[in-house]
Amino acid sequence: MTKHICIIEDDANLALTISTILENKGYFVSVFDRFPTMEDLILSEPDLFIIDERLPTIGGHIICIMLRSNLKTKHIPQLLMSASPMLYKYAELGEVNDYIKKPFDLKEFLQKVALLVITNSNGLMDM
Repeated sequence: MTKHICIIEDDANLALTISTILENKGYFVSVFDRFPTMEDLILSEPDLFIIDERLPTIGGHIICIMLRSNLKTKHIPQLLMSASPMLYKYAELGEVNDYIKKPFDLKEFLQKVALLVITNSNGLMDM
């Protein structure tokens, strides 16, 4: 079964690049350019959330906290990304599964994505 990745990224060029790369690797990808409603995120039923920290209206780590506090999304892994030097702190606050600093190495990014998706499929997420 094709794994679904939901990306929340306001940089249109980066979102297009990431989604194209992931689609070429066989993933189904949904992209939001800003925080949608929680209902939209729940209904998307992804296997992984990739979330930018610096969104226009809300910090990515806040979205992660909201996802963790919802029974329907708390089991879905999260990858937080940002160029911020405080990324590790945001990741800690949001209790994300992993994070990656922009600009990132493509190989490292794909390894993190694959590991999070596989771990989620096997029901081994650390919650």
